[in-house]
This record gives sequence, structure tokens and C-alpha cells, in this order.
Amino acid sequence: SGLEVVDQINVRIATDERLERAAGKYREFICKETLAKSLEFIQAASLTEPTGWNINGVSASIEVMKA
Repeated sequence: SGLEVVDQINVRIATDERLERAAGKYREFICKETLAKSLEFIQAASLTEPTGWNINGVSASIEVMKA
């Protein structure tokens, strides 16, 4: 991945509205814990190198990039 533990990152997520609301509710916590400068919800077609996840039965595509 080319990332170091101390690197700040940008996170982009494509998922359904329910997971987006839940993650959005905890955006500040997620960013703090992952050193993310941004947490953005976008359409899947806009992701360039996503990783597929199943989060509590909900599909999500997540892309992490060095900030």
C-alpha cells in the first residue's frame, strides 16, 4: 500500500445510504482514529482503486490514499 502508520490519509467510501449515515455520524471519531484528513462518500464509479468490504451485511467499496 505504500503507507506508513503515521501517514495522514484521505478515505473515500461508496456504499448504501444506511451505512453512509452511520459512518457519517461517527466521521470525527473515524478520522481521528485513522489519521484521515477527509472521509468522503461518493459514487462507486468515482473510485479508482477500491477494496470491497462487507460491513455488518452491507457492501462497501473503500479507497484509502495518502493525503
